[in-house]
Amino acid sequence: MAKILKISGRILGLILEWTLIFFTLFAFAIRTSPVQTYLAGLATDFLSKELNTTLRIDRVSIVFVDRVALDGVLALDQQNDTLAHIQRIYLTIDKIDLNNKKIDFGKAELEKGNVHISRDSLYGDYNYWFLTDYFAGEKKKTKSKPFEVKLNELLLTDVHFRYDDFRKKRKDYGIDFNHIDLSHVNLEAS
Repeated sequence: MAKILKISGRILGLILEWTLIFFTLFAFAIRTSPVQTYLAGLATDFLSKELNTTLRIDRVSIVFVDRVALDGVLALDQQNDTLAHIQRIYLTIDKIDLNNKKIDFGKAELEKGNVHISRDSLYGDYNYWFLTDYFAGEKKKTKSKPFEVKLNELLLTDVHFRYDDFRKKRKDYGIDFNHIDLSHVNLEAS
């Protein structure tokens, strides 16, 4: 009987030891950029299928708990036109409260990219509304409130911004506020 207890004690000790080693390795692996990028790839693949479009992030680096760098961010609208293609997005997170569904971002920096917002000629729908509908829970028939997201500071560096309202004809002269094309935009807003 003593021999069985001794063997079972050793087996239990080995199981606990290997479990601890596994969790330690997992904790270190999750902090590496390749693992973070792989997990972001899984998330964007899932969202691409859910939204019937293309979403992609080439590289993710969670610097600390409160800082995230995303490289090569691409979002297409449902007509496969570019909604946003940003070379680098750098975010600082001030507060995440999952119980109250609140996220406060301190700063968002967008470097070198293209953003194209448009309204279709038939109904006047914006090309990004499918994203807002999805994340607001419009498609899911749930009564839960959507996440509240706040941003304190926005920095744009060398961003190309286009806005087109296809319900309106282009003007031949003057400023056309329905068809705006701004390149090399640098902005700091609070």
